[in-house]
Amino acid sequence: MKTSSLTIVLFFLFTVCSFAQDDLYDKLIKQDRKIESQKNKISELKDDIKNKKHEHDSIIEIKQTLIEKIRSDLQKISSENIDKIQEAERRVKDQLLDKISLNYLSNNNFDDLINSSNIQTLRRDRDLLVTKLLTNKRLKQKFDDLEVYFTSIALLDIPFNETKVKTARQKLSLIKQQSKLIPELNENLEYYQDTYQGFTDCIDTIKSIDLKGMVNGKGRPIEMIKYNNIVAEISSYIKLYGLTYSNYPYISEILFKIIDKKYRNVDANIQTLLNN
Repeated sequence: MKTSSLTIVLFFLFTVCSFAQDDLYDKLIKQDRKIESQKNKISELKDDIKNKKHEHDSIIEIKQTLIEKIRSDLQKISSENIDKIQEAERRVKDQLLDKISLNYLSNNNFDDLINSSNIQTLRRDRDLLVTKLLTNKRLKQKFDDLEVYFTSIALLDIPFNETKVKTARQKLSLIKQQSKLIPELNENLEYYQDTYQGFTDCIDTIKSIDLKGMVNGKGRPIEMIKYNNIVAEISSYIKLYGLTYSNYPYISEILFKIIDKKYRNVDANIQTLLNN
């Protein structure tokens, strides 16, 4: 009887343990499946992140490529525009230089060129046309002849200088241009020495009049006698040498200043006018 009861108890315990093991096994399987499912989700998430990163990198690469292309296109357009602007500037400059050179070449009247220019404009145009002057002998000859004329006539604006006047006359004689002004200038230079000597004699006479005495304060009539003597001396000189402002500007300017200064103060010293 005891044996039978023990058997029953053992059977019961075995059965209970068996059920417990089965239940634990089921739980382990479920837990394992859950872990596997989580691993799959993590793997999928990693793949998704990797794909998104690849897409992001691709987008950035595409944007960078577009930016580089846009920058390249802008640089190309800018370069083309600069080239167009520079080309337009060159055309305008060439047209202007052609117009300037044509003015010298088309004008066959040398005196018209003299009257329409001066040494400053001539040198300015020479600097502008430096390339054309290297290849166009006719144009260069006109420039050279004009410069000889203007540098020569400038000698009449300063006190007489024998060496410079002699050199200028030699250069003027080589000009082949048809002109009325060149012979006139050559003649004025030829007689500049005599005219200038007459001028210095006239100045010496005026100084001798001053040395005769001071008349300021002795009354206007006495002052005018001295003044009229000075003006008479100047007038006699002008008439004798055929002086005009156009043929001997330096001498004429000094004499006009003397007349004006002596009218204001007949005893004034004229030496300061000669020193300027």
